[in-house]
Amino acid sequence: MKRSMLRILSMVLAVTFAVLPLAASRVNAAAIDFPNTTFAITTLGDLTLVLKEGVPQAIVVRGQELAANGVNVGINGIPYPAYVLLGSNLTLLPGTMPLTFEHKGMIDFTLTGGAMISLKYTGSATKDVDMVTHVKTLNSYGDFVVTNGTGVLADLVGIKGTYTLTLVCRGIPGMHPKVGSMVDVTFSAKGM
Repeated sequence: MKRSMLRILSMVLAVTFAVLPLAASRVNAAAIDFPNTTFAITTLGDLTLVLKEGVPQAIVVRGQELAANGVNVGINGIPYPAYVLLGSNLTLLPGTMPLTFEHKGMIDFTLTGGAMISLKYTGSATKDVDMVTHVKTLNSYGDFVVTNGTGVLADLVGIKGTYTLTLVCRGIPGMHPKVGSMVDVTFSAKGM
């Protein structure tokens, strides 16, 4: 009897220690962020703009992409150099001032060494334009889900949480962003 109890206890401990690292990695690796980093516009995407007496009635941007290499991405506080691709889709919410958009997209992080993680985000974004300096700022916040992960990041698939994303574009009067234009990007996501 005593021997069978010891076997059961040792099996329970073995299973616990086998599963514990997986559970701990899912709980602990719930924060992903990078500091203010300069990205380049790689794809402008499609823009639909409808004005009525100079006031935006509809603004839709689909398929815009920005990318940067060597981004210092923090995953649960551990820094990793990575290539980051940010996809963005914006739809103006009518009658809002400042202009507010439905903001959806994805962010792919490819770490040096090959592991990667993808996030899908959905939220709200407000646009602010400084008419003196011509700086355009888009502040976005909402929910995310990890949709893909490989290598050391595979266990993060399915984690959900909230994000904040800021994009700052420094413009020249009369000039519109183009492929190669620089955008400062800051991102933070916290899993629940």
